[in-house]
Amino acid sequence: MTAPRNTLDYLDDILDAVEKIAIFTREMSYEEFFEDDKTVYAVTRALEVIGEATKCIPRRVRENCPSLPWSEMTGMRDKLIHAYFGINRAIIWRTIQDDIPPLGSTVQSLHIRRARRPPVSTGGGIARIKPRTLSPRGSYLI
Repeated sequence: MTAPRNTLDYLDDILDAVEKIAIFTREMSYEEFFEDDKTVYAVTRALEVIGEATKCIPRRVRENCPSLPWSEMTGMRDKLIHAYFGINRAIIWRTIQDDIPPLGSTVQSLHIRRARRPPVSTGGGIARIKPRTLSPRGSYLI
């Protein structure tokens, strides 16, 4: 049986997806992205993960961090999931360029704030949660 997931787990999912998008599209031009079906598919999947994880974050957490575009994140996921026959690659590219970097920074800050909260009892002891840190390469480390 797997342990129940908590807010930090969902924030980790978002940070992992942000990191994957950065890796998949590093040093790529719009033209290269537009022509690369594998990368478009991978980035689309990562955006879906961001939206799905966002839906699992409790409302009170979302309300306490209004700087994140929660409804846009879930809305993008819904559009991608239901756009079976065509995804606007230009919109995805703009999202990668304009929205993903600040999203990663803001979610990272939220993750750190939540990880610094008092330890959570797990019944048999105390779970100590290690905050994620940004590596020099720009990827997240646990």
